[in-house]
Amino acid sequence: MKTIIISAIESEVLFRPGNGLNAKYYAIITLNQTILSTRDKHEAANKLLGVYFATFTSLLQDESTTTASSEGAKHIKFNNALKPPQKGDKMNRKAKARAEAEEKNKQFQSDLIAKLLSAILTGVNRAFPFSQVDDDVLEKHIDTLFKITHSGNFNTSIQAMMLIFQVSNSKQV
Repeated sequence: MKTIIISAIESEVLFRPGNGLNAKYYAIITLNQTILSTRDKHEAANKLLGVYFATFTSLLQDESTTTASSEGAKHIKFNNALKPPQKGDKMNRKAKARAEAEEKNKQFQSDLIAKLLSAILTGVNRAFPFSQVDDDVLEKHIDTLFKITHSGNFNTSIQAMMLIFQVSNSKQV
């Protein structure tokens, strides 16, 4: 029954177009709470790891395209800044409020992405001891885990280091 629920959450919440980061975050938190045991077959843990890694890669791809598009937007703004200002450098109240709201939204999105990465890593740490995955799956993501340890916040870095430690202990590397 666990694999059916995991598949339903995967298809209905995580990979459905149009769902926001909040929905994905709470879906990952729900999957984190799945109780795994040695009595169960390895298929539930393997399915969880597959979902976590797929979400992980899609999140990193979305983040990279977002930063690329925002860099392009900065470049366009820079080109627009070369034009002489029409009424000086003054902004009206609505423009200031709009800029502040946009900055708060960007900060909220970056915090939510950090929390989502931390939740994904927590789930991988919980499911890894009960799974039997190929070395190729982990090899693809180990470089990304090292990047996250240096670029993420402290909690995310600790979760990534714990996962790297578990992988290295289990594979005798």
